[in-house]
Amino acid sequence: MKLHNYLATPPKMGPLNLLIMQSTGFCNFACTYCYLTKESRAQRGRMSMDVVEETFKNLFGSKIPHDQFTVVWHAGEPLAAGIPFYEKAFELIERLRPDYCKISHSFQTNGSLIDQKWCDFIKKWAVSVGLSVDGPKQLHDLHRIDKIGEGSFNRAEQAMDLLRSNGIPFSSIAVVTKATLDNPHPFIDYFTTKSFSTTAFNIEETEGFNIKSSLECDKGSERFRDFIRAYYLQAKASGTRVREFRATEQTILHPIKRTSSQSIPMTLINVAMNGDYSTFSPELLTMESRNYGSFVFGNVIKDRFDDIWKNENFQHVYADIQAGIRVCHKTCDYFEFCGGGHPSNKFSENGSFNSAETMHCRLLKKDMLMVIAQAIQAERDAQSEVIHAK
Repeated sequence: MKLHNYLATPPKMGPLNLLIMQSTGFCNFACTYCYLTKESRAQRGRMSMDVVEETFKNLFGSKIPHDQFTVVWHAGEPLAAGIPFYEKAFELIERLRPDYCKISHSFQTNGSLIDQKWCDFIKKWAVSVGLSVDGPKQLHDLHRIDKIGEGSFNRAEQAMDLLRSNGIPFSSIAVVTKATLDNPHPFIDYFTTKSFSTTAFNIEETEGFNIKSSLECDKGSERFRDFIRAYYLQAKASGTRVREFRATEQTILHPIKRTSSQSIPMTLINVAMNGDYSTFSPELLTMESRNYGSFVFGNVIKDRFDDIWKNENFQHVYADIQAGIRVCHKTCDYFEFCGGGHPSNKFSENGSFNSAETMHCRLLKKDMLMVIAQAIQAERDAQSEVIHAK
């Protein structure tokens, strides 16, 4: 294979933080903002044990640091693969796991298939559970619908009740849309009163099959800041742990030179049902491009993770990601807080990794940092006034 003249030696790779495994492409939901195609969500196959075995043999035999990482079973609805699949897979992984390596498993699920048998399995293997829930019924059911268009909120609530009754902690992740900004307080009240171990949120992104975000609306940035301001203050008052707020506080209070984690190859590895693998952003595995071709950089059955850097498409993508980071460094006042943005957002919104600002940057980095920095300063000013009043 003729290589691009980008890399003569391997770039820094890892350490591995997340191994995302697509046990099945099938999903029993049809969420309106999903980045996956309808065709991919209709696949009813399962990942073979050969693919599971070769993934972990490949990883454990590689030079990529992998002492401690999380296996996230994701992509379609992971529970659709069934308990027997995971019993075999987890036992196989445990047999292959070296003593020095610590692995934790996680399901990111819509919750609709959770029953007592699943609760027993989750407890047996100490699996972390993340539930996809967009807030109260009127918000959740707008977008998180099943194949016949019915809302799924009641099934999510039933899953939460069952998990609680079994003493299983679970986190939540929501998607913020224009509807959330139109009526933010029911969303905020919901997530600051429910007993989630942690909460998190993504914004509806222009990505993959979802070619336009509802957040591309009039005064979207201003309205998002109002939402963040209200949510942050209420979360602080209620003691609610919100992933994005905690990360932003750490960025402000403990500034260090940051690198976008998704720009370092093999810190995140995505493995498809058939063994194809990719890296950088998880969404890239399902995408293709006229400029870059496929973002599949190999297959675990026949290609070593250590050799990914020799793949011609990888070299092209990696070079443009690095060039895009340099553009961010030259043009963005927030670069030290971010380190260069997410490659999938740059590709989806700008058509190239060699680019800078995206909606994801504006909302989840710039606006978030602005609002929370102001809130922290206001709190410090208030404390100072109290001290001086004494």
